Amino acid sequence: FSVTNFALSYQGKLKNSLAGRYDGLVVDGVNAGTDNGGNTVYTKNSTVTNNVETYYNSYVWNRNNTEENTFNTSFLKFKELRIDYKIPDKILGNVKFIRGINLGCFVTNIFCLTSFPQYDPEAAMMNGSNIHLGIESMSYPMTRSYGFNVKLSF
Repeated sequence: FSVTNFALSYQGKLKNSLAGRYDGLVVDGVNAGTDNGGNTVYTKNSTVTNNVETYYNSYVWNRNNTEENTFNTSFLKFKELRIDYKIPDKILGNVKFIRGINLGCFVTNIFCLTSFPQYDPEAAMMNGSNIHLGIESMSYPMTRSYGFNVKLSF
């Protein structure tokens, strides 16, 4: 369940709230009426919703409508790439005070393939010291970091 998706959709900050914003919206469904014999007749809805904000906030982006904010969180994530290289001892043979040199570089959070609409499908909600899995609550996007290291052995 994505609280971020709910909150941003409710505020009209995501593309999913664009439909009907400028020219109204015809909602899928039927209207009930009666025919000349007093029988109930259902016809496809053709009424344009004038107040799209009220419609979305009352029916679609209502906090209790969990279906609109629950997503599959399957993902493929490339979390870290690290390359290390040890300078061969024969190159260091003439240097008496250094016994070894290791060079390395790394990148974290390289990419994430997912249909989850917000930031990170591994996010969870924390309440005090409790972690609630399956609920994403205003998480930040995953950050990518780069770095290098030099290790000298004497």
